[in-house]
Amino acid sequence: MAAVARHRANASTPDLAEVRSWTMLAACLMDLKEGTGRSYARIARLSSTGKHAVSKSTVENLAKGKGTPSRESLMGFLDGCGIASDVAALWLSTWDRLVRQQREVESSREVQRPIPSRPGATRRAQHVPFMAPPDIAYFVGREGDLKALRENTRSANQARVMGLYGMGGIGKTALAIRFAHIRRDDFPGGVLWAHLDKSTTGDILYAFAQAYGLGTELIHLSGDEKRVAFMQSVLTQQRPLVVLDNAANSAQLEPLIRAAANCPIIVTARQASIAALRDAAVIDLDPLSPGESRELLRELLGEQQADLSASNEIGELTGHLPLALRIVAARAQRSRYPLYELARRLKKRRLGELNYGRDAGRDTSVRSSFELTYNDLKASDRSFFAALGALGGIDFSVDAAAHVTASSYSSAEQCIEGGSFKTESAGSVDLQHGDGA
Repeated sequence: MAAVARHRANASTPDLAEVRSWTMLAACLMDLKEGTGRSYARIARLSSTGKHAVSKSTVENLAKGKGTPSRESLMGFLDGCGIASDVAALWLSTWDRLVRQQREVESSREVQRPIPSRPGATRRAQHVPFMAPPDIAYFVGREGDLKALRENTRSANQARVMGLYGMGGIGKTALAIRFAHIRRDDFPGGVLWAHLDKSTTGDILYAFAQAYGLGTELIHLSGDEKRVAFMQSVLTQQRPLVVLDNAANSAQLEPLIRAAANCPIIVTARQASIAALRDAAVIDLDPLSPGESRELLRELLGEQQADLSASNEIGELTGHLPLALRIVAARAQRSRYPLYELARRLKKRRLGELNYGRDAGRDTSVRSSFELTYNDLKASDRSFFAALGALGGIDFSVDAAAHVTASSYSSAEQCIEGGSFKTESAGSVDLQHGDGA
């Protein structure tokens, strides 16, 4: 089957000499994907067996022409499609030609831009990039957290890494988005944003460079170390706020933090050990207060529909989790169920009720959000976490956790400290703050 797929892929190679733009290249890549009969996910999965692994979102962006592809991402796409090396060389030659063409166009626009005064110096962009997602509607609470972010990122002389840590759905990304919007004027170099769960390091560095009109310069550098050093020079001059969203491990962060070493950085992560990388000042996000939960439901549904008693009950049933509250409000608007009816259903099905729409992804399903964190755990930690269900409550002691999981006290303590649990006091743990149901 693999040989058949490879033959089909090679046979579907278009006349690349006719490709004159990135849009045309993207159309050819889409034809190539269709010719192989492989999904975006399968191409990404197959690329991971080679040297140039790409994510599903990167594969989709390449085929749909979203942005200028990096050479590495193109190679990963071709690997995932099963393209032979000799044919892949034709695609890469086309990429080289388009880059040269783009560089010639950009060079013609350089007349009004200052020439670098020394090797490695960078040109100042003519606009200020702002890559943050759209602002969050009906944002409530978090005044203390916003103040802490402000205090730790406003120093003009010293960069500081801020780690936002908390369970899935607690509002880490929402807090970072709100901060970026309300404080954007504090950062004359702009706001750069990276979705670490959707992009490779190479794609992120390219996007950052392109934000300042320097994508071509970055592309022509060989090797990650040279590209990181180049971006460090660029970002040191510009000093933007850099947000690294949804970090899964320290390996993702290391090159990006080096590239932005002289900039204020915000990292969002579900595990405290990741958020605390490089002596970051960590903000450990709590669920909303009962009053804030009521306020959020009132903002989302209006005064008349947000019944006080039902709002209080739903707040308790959802653990005052912002994602869960927003899903309940969306379901109330769609189904027109009164809140007391949704509260009754929540009592029976909990996670089964906390999803919105048929395609339940991380942003529309609490269960999916929890599963992302659960699946990232080691097998031993997953077993430990599952056994905690026997405790039947939110708060428990480390001794109790050790007992129900048949672990030693020290082993239980290590699992708790390494997971998404909040230690309330010596030997006491709050399960509500972890990714449990």
